[in-house]
Amino acid sequence: MPPRGYSGRFRKFFQKISGKWTRTGLVIGLISLLLLLSAWNTGENLLYIILGGTLGLLILSSVLGRINLSGLDLIIEVSPAVHRGDPLPAHLELRSKRRLLSVFSVRVVLEGNAVSPAVAHVLRIPPRSRALMNVDLFFNRRGEHRLTGCRLRSAFPFGFYEREKYFPLDHTVLVYPKIYPVSTTPYERGMNSQIRARRSDEEGDEYFCLREYQPGDDIRRIVWRVSARLGTFVVREMGLGTLKTVVILLDDTGVQTPEDAERFEASVEFAASLAVAFIRKQYEVGTAAGGNPGIAPARGSLQEHRVLEWFARIEPSGSDDGTMLAERAAKLRAEPARILCVSHRKNLDALDLPSTCPVIPSGEVAVYD
Repeated sequence: MPPRGYSGRFRKFFQKISGKWTRTGLVIGLISLLLLLSAWNTGENLLYIILGGTLGLLILSSVLGRINLSGLDLIIEVSPAVHRGDPLPAHLELRSKRRLLSVFSVRVVLEGNAVSPAVAHVLRIPPRSRALMNVDLFFNRRGEHRLTGCRLRSAFPFGFYEREKYFPLDHTVLVYPKIYPVSTTPYERGMNSQIRARRSDEEGDEYFCLREYQPGDDIRRIVWRVSARLGTFVVREMGLGTLKTVVILLDDTGVQTPEDAERFEASVEFAASLAVAFIRKQYEVGTAAGGNPGIAPARGSLQEHRVLEWFARIEPSGSDDGTMLAERAAKLRAEPARILCVSHRKNLDALDLPSTCPVIPSGEVAVYD
């Protein structure tokens, strides 16, 4: 099961509240300056009265804006993982601890790395009440990213001065590669013709053969009718049946230019989509790379999360010419599994791979028979 979501709670009533003048406030300030100069030159009392009113509005806007953002309690709940390009729901709860005054016109901005800022608006929060908000975060790159903070902004009451209260966050979101539908039929040819047997002390899922009893065999596997007819103990050997094990070998070397990096990201998404497609067809799926450790083959939803996390964290491992990938492929060929090698390179002849077939414009796949 994936990890639980994140919940952050903040109670900093006397936290520093910054602010800045808005364009409207700057215009009012310029008008106040002109009124001051006119009052000095003419000595008109009416101009001094108007000047005092404009200055009072500016000061009142700053003071009330600070009061408006005080006494707030922020609660944030965010899921720990999401696929690239998919919306990540974030649940925000803004509580007012005041007994008398309401909170007006607050804009909530959630920020983070590799994510577009998400904005929510609250018109009014009555005393000792709360406002619930749901925003969607969109991450444009896979990998591990952080939500850096949440800003509360308000230009209440006149829009002359905008106050801001900042709540730092330290939550990590793991962004999986984007998964799209992939057909596994072209890569399943020849996979159903191979059979491998388990050791006698393991539990199999399909009948494999009959053989003579050996010390250490489970007596529950003895076939009594056949043993009585032959005069010796015969046990039933269990096997895995048809080979349904796939290892996705990702070429993580040779990434030198921005174009190579773009093609590498496309190959990661294709390889992840292929792995998920096999897992959902009840295959045992593992991963490997030229310069990064892989994951042992397994099946099930938990393995799907492991594979997606592996693809989310993998990074290019250098400018190797393909030697590391070829060595890793040679080691994997000894395993009873189907090996699918996904590469970002335009020319796969230098990799010394047995066969290739084009899959996507930015990547190709080589199948080991």
